[in-house]
Amino acid sequence: MKSDDREREASGQALSRLVEKLRADFSNVKIKEAGVFYWNPYEKEVGYLIGHEESALLLLHELAHTELGHEGYEWDMELLQMESAAWRKVRDELSGRYGVRFDSELALRKLETYRDWFWERSSCPGCGTYGFQGLDAKYACRACQRVWRPNDNRFKRVWRKGVDEKRVFCDFSEIDKLLQF
Repeated sequence: MKSDDREREASGQALSRLVEKLRADFSNVKIKEAGVFYWNPYEKEVGYLIGHEESALLLLHELAHTELGHEGYEWDMELLQMESAAWRKVRDELSGRYGVRFDSELALRKLETYRDWFWERSSCPGCGTYGFQGLDAKYACRACQRVWRPNDNRFKRVWRKGVDEKRVFCDFSEIDKLLQF
């Protein structure tokens, strides 16, 4: 057996032991092998992928959502906040509890994909300025007052459909506070 094969087998065995421990500790959550990593709050189910070199850490990330009570989001900024909170939970608690080395570079790369998604959704299709999302889930541009609604699917290419309305803004101080990272 080659060295790479032995390492892969040892990694797979370590993941199997971790999954057994997690199933015991999270008995209210169904933890199952899947084609992707995910947290489904409605089914109380976490999916994980075997054979991925970061499987253990990514699985802990999905379980962090369960411990934090993440059940959904209305606004894009909420999703960014939940993803960031889940990675902090893994860093500060779960990785140590389960003996999984935390990889801050991996966490930052994963968070960056959400930031890219957010900025693409929030950029005005008319002038390119970044808008903000209102209570009706539509975005609005402060520069040209254009209003748009991006598609709902996080896993597909972002598109933005213009809405036939304009919004005029007066005071941006509260909005600016919300958009600070």
